[in-house]
Amino acid sequence: MSITHPFCEYSPHCSLGNICSVNNAHCEPLFVNSLKAAVLAPKNSCIFEFKQKVTSLSVLRKGLVKLYDENRNIRSVVFPGQLLSGGDYSEGYYSYSGVCATEVEYCQLALGRVYDLSQIIPDFTLQILNVFSRTIASKQHWEECLMLPDAKLRLAAFLTMWWQTCSTLPAGNDYVRLPLSKKELAALLGMSLSTLNRAFQLLSDEQQIDLHKKYIRILPGGH
Repeated sequence: MSITHPFCEYSPHCSLGNICSVNNAHCEPLFVNSLKAAVLAPKNSCIFEFKQKVTSLSVLRKGLVKLYDENRNIRSVVFPGQLLSGGDYSEGYYSYSGVCATEVEYCQLALGRVYDLSQIIPDFTLQILNVFSRTIASKQHWEECLMLPDAKLRLAAFLTMWWQTCSTLPAGNDYVRLPLSKKELAALLGMSLSTLNRAFQLLSDEQQIDLHKKYIRILPGGH
């Protein structure tokens, strides 16, 4: 059964937040039946496959999703607030496979109901366009980060984006497990594993991070 959250804690940061707010005001049954909210998926599970048909607009609420090409090379990541596909579709099919880097939560809006909803909910089409616009803007920012010439800056940019989109930041001196292996993170950031390790060491020497094996904490002033 579809579930809606009138006071969703993620709505200020979610691309579907405004659409949900409209629904809360109108209590439109068609919207309620078209939305699956807070869908849970465990770490390492595959949410969609390369060339699978797109049947819904799915927005990540919590966690991190890895996007792989058909050769299982990591190509990008999806942060909370973005479309799970990263905004990449090819003639109605997913351009990548989506695998959960962490436990994730996401919302699904049935694609086949979009036209009907646009006829009964004011500004619904505009809100759908905003969903894509937000994802595109976030993706462009991420691509700009990847173009930074310095390996340390690219790593810092990733850690900052990941840390800022965590739904609940760790308290005190808690460490958080890195969402990607170092091998995948190096591939994602376009550097060798040895270069990545040097970048981690530089950030640690500058007291921006504290890294302990697969766990990290961002120090005050480090993000």
